[in-house]
Amino acid sequence: MSSSYQNDMFKGYSPVAASVKRYKKNSKGSYYLAYSVHRDYYDSNSDLPESEYHAALQPIDCFQDPEKRLNLKFHLTCKDSDGCIQKSQDSVYEMKELFRSSLLGQLGISTTRVADIDFKFQKEVIEADVTFFEAPQISEVLPYVVRSARPESISKLRETVAGSAEKCLQYHSSFVASGAFNIPSAIIYCQKGNICFTTTNTTEMNHDSKETSCYIYTDPFKKLNRLGREKPLSDLHDHILGYFGHITFNMNLGEKAKAVAFQVTDVIDQSEGAKKQKIPFESLYHNSQFDEIDGVHTVMIPGVNRFGDCYRACSQNEDIPCETFSFCNRKDKKECVVSIWSELQIKNNLTSDSGCEIYSKNHLYDYNVRPNLKYKHPTTVFKDTREDDCAAKCYASNDCDSFEHCWGGKCSFGDNVTSEDTEFYYGCFIYTIKSSEKYKVTGTKLVSQVLYTEVDLDLGSMCSYL
Repeated sequence: MSSSYQNDMFKGYSPVAASVKRYKKNSKGSYYLAYSVHRDYYDSNSDLPESEYHAALQPIDCFQDPEKRLNLKFHLTCKDSDGCIQKSQDSVYEMKELFRSSLLGQLGISTTRVADIDFKFQKEVIEADVTFFEAPQISEVLPYVVRSARPESISKLRETVAGSAEKCLQYHSSFVASGAFNIPSAIIYCQKGNICFTTTNTTEMNHDSKETSCYIYTDPFKKLNRLGREKPLSDLHDHILGYFGHITFNMNLGEKAKAVAFQVTDVIDQSEGAKKQKIPFESLYHNSQFDEIDGVHTVMIPGVNRFGDCYRACSQNEDIPCETFSFCNRKDKKECVVSIWSELQIKNNLTSDSGCEIYSKNHLYDYNVRPNLKYKHPTTVFKDTREDDCAAKCYASNDCDSFEHCWGGKCSFGDNVTSEDTEFYYGCFIYTIKSSEKYKVTGTKLVSQVLYTEVDLDLGSMCSYL
């Protein structure tokens, strides 16, 4: 049971869940868990028969694979109320439902993808551990039939090439909008030839076994666009990072108390397979130093005793276009050298030096990625090129505004990315420069006259607008 001020079934309380656990004794006399069942109560005021509760399926039973789950830890804070964190412990159930509604409303994901929310009340912050499920496969949700047809003889609204039925449905999901296009009655995918198209006339299909076998998907409940907007687990953490200021909710902490505002201030990936944090540099050579420090191609930076300061001396250098840097962490002396030499040029300018290491800027860190997209008309093409090398080539070129990298090592340069100049293509990714990389440090003085100022922003946002 949980304390509640808005429930009329029990005085001051609301039922949250019921659990039954049964234990057996093994041959050594120790007890072990032999059976467990858990039931959540989402609407304690509804009058459903007990048989329907027993028949209800717990979503967690459908996602036994750990790779189809994502555990995120949210930090919640409250303001303008003394002791609001301590007081909120008496209304855990209401807090869970309000947080769930705010979270799903802002992120635009289905409520069935949230398995559980567990609160831990700390001194200055509330930790909410949330388990998310993987996004549903559209091909497993929409009804379909398999028929034979001649795709070339069917009138089409929109056509593309797709490697699977799921990729076909993902492509067309973004075009199903109210009034934007003719609403198709079916989406057809033929594995032979990877043919994928929409049509308004399914009467042109027949049952001739000599023709191509095709999957015909229909969307009677208008779910396609909604399903296509579901974020996969691999993108969910980054997606949530952009909603800190919007995931909020208000809750009364007493019958006559003023509502208190709660806000998400951080989110941390708790999964065992969580991605490593991207770093804007990479190690090139161990126990190595630049062979010659000439003050032009390589420059010694005095007074640097920490690695982070050495990296910033390269990334924020106004005198030379720094591409690589070295940091020597000797017991008696620290040294930082920045250089305009690229990774390929360094090979002929190395010398062995114990305690030193040479690093390269990771230009891939400077770009945002748009998956499953390719240029219709690329400007420059390279083959057998790694993703990070493609980013470095683009960054160094005056003629590259964005770049495309496809599976197999194909790297292409392009202009500004628009919907007219690009098309859906599975396995290709287009990278556009981050906004922060379009600005350069011009000095260490404050602007005296501004139009508007914001605080608590990172490098990705302007602090003051001229």
